[in-house]
Amino acid sequence: QHMKSPNCDGASPCESGPIKVMSYNVLCRICDKDGYDRWPQRLPHLQEMIAKYDPDLADRPRYAAWTPRARDNDIRFDRLAVEDGLSESAIHCMLQDSKGFMWFATEDGLNKYDGYAFTIFRHDPQDSASLSESFVRCIHEDPPGAIWAGTWNAGLNRLEAATGEFTHYRHSADNPDCLSHDNVLCLYTDRAGTLWGGTAAGLDRFEPTTGRFIHYQHDPANDHSLSDYAVVSIHQDTSGQLWVGTWSGG
Repeated sequence: QHMKSPNCDGASPCESGPIKVMSYNVLCRICDKDGYDRWPQRLPHLQEMIAKYDPDLADRPRYAAWTPRARDNDIRFDRLAVEDGLSESAIHCMLQDSKGFMWFATEDGLNKYDGYAFTIFRHDPQDSASLSESFVRCIHEDPPGAIWAGTWNAGLNRLEAATGEFTHYRHSADNPDCLSHDNVLCLYTDRAGTLWGGTAAGLDRFEPTTGRFIHYQHDPANDHSLSDYAVVSIHQDTSGQLWVGTWSGG
């Protein structure tokens, strides 16, 4: 949805009020009366702003206010590129964390965006606490607020927010309790708080108290095992069942 103050032409900063609210829910971008972009952290802040500038819209159900609808090609796209500080142009995954920051997984680093500038985390061979690999395939925030990054061929990373250092979880053929494969394709936390990871070798369940990974893998001799080796998507439905999408096995 787009909202303009009476003095706004939609292309330049407004005299007063917001120029636009783009996208939906908490993944919204606002340009305030001074022309500065703001990335809000909570939907209620936006609801208050709507109530101030458009009371009729505020009275509608929330889903109606925030569901984007394409009418006559009126959707506008703002761009963030390498020229704006993004580390690389191939974006494999995006996340808005509980603090409002945007995270982007690229083939040359993990990008954190605060609405003004990027902080980039890359692999540094001279720093054992850096990201294990700059090619980041997926990003996830767990319920306590830790950021996890799955990489292409270098395992799983957990970012320690206080220090900016990463804890690494790698595959080792000599350790049956480690990550099943170093290609981590997706991450998900279920409603019980359990972290699941999809890798090129199956589905992994992480036990944080022991650091152990439980593996669920494809077995050609077992019709009730995973249908394929590579797991690319995970989701828990409203009944509590876990759904697992594979690369080529449905």
